Amino acid sequence: MIKHQTIPKLVFSDDLVTCQPSIRAIWCQTNALSLGLTYEGQILDLMLLQFSAKMAQYNAQYLNLQQQVAYFHEQPAGYVMWSLEIDELVLVDIAVLTAFQGKGIATALLQQCIEIANRNNKPIRLTVTRSNSAISLYQGLGFKIVSSNDVHHQMQLDLPKYSR
Repeated sequence: MIKHQTIPKLVFSDDLVTCQPSIRAIWCQTNALSLGLTYEGQILDLMLLQFSAKMAQYNAQYLNLQQQVAYFHEQPAGYVMWSLEIDELVLVDIAVLTAFQGKGIATALLQQCIEIANRNNKPIRLTVTRSNSAISLYQGLGFKIVSSNDVHHQMQLDLPKYSR
């Protein structure tokens, strides 16, 4: 099933056939860059192996794993993965290619998750590395840090319809 929602210059798709190759490419490129590596040759092979392992982990951990890709001028620009659990919507993974950052794509992807959580009357929870610059984006959307350790913050967004 393809669901498209148009936001200025942005189209979303949750069609597995078109999403999976786009997610793989975005994941590999953003993770190679985060390690300071060039996305080519042996690094490409390594990233593809890591992506396969990460997807197997996500699919084992989250039985309701969903995904959506944002296309900017028909090019895959970013993705989000989430799982609608019994008590919450878990934001599993989100990434936007460097070339498309600062265009509101991550915000638009997060707003898609917020709408889903709101329709299902559930809070959103995510885990983020403490050094991740996206923390300010999450906080700007209303997420609060609910717990922390030396490496990660657990953040949660309690939506207006959500009540404990």
